[in-house]
Amino acid sequence: MKKVLLGLGLCLILAVGCSKPAGDGGQYTKLTMAFFSGARLDDMAPVTEELNKIARAKAGVEIALMPIDWSAWDQQINLMISGGEKLDLLPVLGENYATTIGQGKLAPMEQYLTGTAGKAMTDVIGPVYMAASLVDGHTYGVPSLRDMVRSYGLVMRKDLVEKYNIDVDSLNTIDDLDRMFAKVKAGEPNMYMIFPQGNWHGIVFQLFHDRDPLGDDLGVLMNRGQGALKVENLYATADYARYVRKIREWYLKGYIPQDAITTPDGGNAMIGAGTLFATCANLKPGYAGETSMTMDYELAQKDFISPYATTRTVTSLMWTLPVTGKTPEKAVDALSLLYTDAAFINLIDFGIEGKHYVKMPGYDNMITYPSGVTANNTGWDMFAGWIFGDQLKSYVWEGNPPDLYQQLDAFNKNALISKAMGFEYDSSPVKTAVASVTNVVSEYRLSLEYGVVDPDTALPRFIQALKNAGIDEIIAEKQKQLDAWAAAK
Repeated sequence: MKKVLLGLGLCLILAVGCSKPAGDGGQYTKLTMAFFSGARLDDMAPVTEELNKIARAKAGVEIALMPIDWSAWDQQINLMISGGEKLDLLPVLGENYATTIGQGKLAPMEQYLTGTAGKAMTDVIGPVYMAASLVDGHTYGVPSLRDMVRSYGLVMRKDLVEKYNIDVDSLNTIDDLDRMFAKVKAGEPNMYMIFPQGNWHGIVFQLFHDRDPLGDDLGVLMNRGQGALKVENLYATADYARYVRKIREWYLKGYIPQDAITTPDGGNAMIGAGTLFATCANLKPGYAGETSMTMDYELAQKDFISPYATTRTVTSLMWTLPVTGKTPEKAVDALSLLYTDAAFINLIDFGIEGKHYVKMPGYDNMITYPSGVTANNTGWDMFAGWIFGDQLKSYVWEGNPPDLYQQLDAFNKNALISKAMGFEYDSSPVKTAVASVTNVVSEYRLSLEYGVVDPDTALPRFIQALKNAGIDEIIAEKQKQLDAWAAAK
């Protein structure tokens, strides 16, 4: 996922694959599937042709792939839909899901999910995660199958873990982290101890994230949504105060960079540069191994918040039917292939076997680059299985454990489920307050969550500023919607 997010490049709009006569003398239905990507996809034509061999035979369609660079995504998609251009399949990120529905850009799809292909797809996803896609009683999208839950914690340099005899399994409390950081800092005085993946998220967000944000974090369910359906102001909770006081201690001890708010580097970059011991992140099975491949250090990971699922963790990537599609039933037939056909899934994930990847000796599911092919010269640099359908049917790339996706499947199935799973919050009734409160959060949160300011003075000011901006109005509206949803459910 990180590789895709960091990819840069011009917007690519490639429609490949001409229509050919079907076996019965008819024409294959032509579909356009957009997706976000910054990857190098020079071999679009041969990969698309291989995909369409399967699509023609199993769904009676031909798919034109339309990769669009992340930087141009919103503008390009908005122009296409507003201009009525043909677009049949569209991924939508969770933070935009309800908004895109409210803008009338997506078509309800439940009527197309009762057929053979649609049912096969929803059976793979399962009823719990399908419930998260409901908005006002309609299904507007289906989630990709990936890490459907959240588990926040630490990723540490393994060589230093071993050097200082740290028992990773014993890191279960804040006090345990205190002792570990003190020990490593004493031996590595010029190294920082902890920093998140980027300065847009504070340490509280990526280490102590134990709440259902109910969409936007402006009113949350604490304890991973396991208690009563009572919406609370996160920033006024005792937990938040405890976390920011601890982070202030770490800042004063030199565990956190003094320029934390403005530094352009994220945790992984700092570890790679040799200036940081541990970063905090949203974890999943294999995260440390996957991330280790991007740097010179082997990493170890430790979950600090045990896995849980919310509406947002499930809807973080939804496949949808834009209203500009002309044959939605055929679009669902094609989409189903991304959940049910392993050959189709691995083609779009990794390209053509023998050309872009080869299976490793002794393995049916482990792959690597062919001889002479590298990350710098491959013609299919996608590496974005989290986007495309059922990632659990993907091959495992070299460097990860062979049973990676069995681990991920168990990770998903054993997670706690928030009691608000399926609730989608509509902030439009309080949009003025949301804008004001968001500005207050932007002013205070990062300085508190990096320890730059004293929480004993800054936190009360933050809480009062939130009240003045309308946080209570937002929480009351969210509570009203949540109560109505629970009653209807």
